[in-house]
Amino acid sequence: MVASSSEDLFTAIDAGDTERVRSLVDADPSCARSRDADGVSALLRARYRFDDAIVETIRPHAGDLDVFEAAAFGDTTRLLAVLRDDPSLAQAFAGDGFTEPHLAAFFDGTDAARAPPDAGADVAT
Repeated sequence: MVASSSEDLFTAIDAGDTERVRSLVDADPSCARSRDADGVSALLRARYRFDDAIVETIRPHAGDLDVFEAAAFGDTTRLLAVLRDDPSLAQAFAGDGFTEPHLAAFFDGTDAARAPPDAGADVAT
């Protein structure tokens, strides 16, 4: 059921179907932590769509933000914590090919884009 609800969730996100997303998350809150075949989270997929209603439906059930989600949402507190734990994540690529600074810049998170050096990460390479 989880694989099916995960697939259904991504289909609903891509369709902008907030009610279907809400129904799926209500029935199985763990599906909010799903990732697509490339490893992109449901939360990040909704963020890419700039769909605030779907983001607000998924986010309370998505768990702790990973480095890419934190960058996309401009959550510098979480981003700095993640990067301090593992500075190499400043140069990691998300499943869709973007790095944390790319996501921060794309979503206009200038503070988030500055987070890697602030956390002591080497971004020169």
